[in-house]
Amino acid sequence: MLEIDQHAFRGKKPSSVRSLYDEHGGTLFGYIYEVVKDQLMAEDFLIKIFSDVARQFDEINWEEKSNWWQLHSFAKTKLTIFTDAVKSCQPDPDSGLVKLFTGNNYLDQLSKDQKTIFCDIYYHRKTVAVMAIELNLTEDLIRKALKEAFAIMRKSSGN
Repeated sequence: MLEIDQHAFRGKKPSSVRSLYDEHGGTLFGYIYEVVKDQLMAEDFLIKIFSDVARQFDEINWEEKSNWWQLHSFAKTKLTIFTDAVKSCQPDPDSGLVKLFTGNNYLDQLSKDQKTIFCDIYYHRKTVAVMAIELNLTEDLIRKALKEAFAIMRKSSGN
């Protein structure tokens, strides 16, 4: 039977945040991008994650988990705001439109238009162009509303 060294999956403290970024930044970006489906937003999350890592670098127990899993944990924490809000977007089978439920602390702070735009883009995977046509708004206004929605959610989460 194959024997596995239990310590093989534990990490060792990286020499710097830069070395950590060089080794895992691309993979972490790919993971974030798969969650948010937006390059600029994924870049923003990546910057925030590495900024947090830099601030907490000496307090992190690098020997506890592999460096990748430490970064993955930071990413999951940062992305919780996003994933929790997306889970609250539910389709209304009768109308085909988004039925916006209350009870999500992040979504409850958004205007009706911001909720609709957020849910349609991130839950229903509609494009900004499609949303602009459906709501009879410019693409810039759709992007602005989406950006405002994220700003409100980030502010309320303390990020």
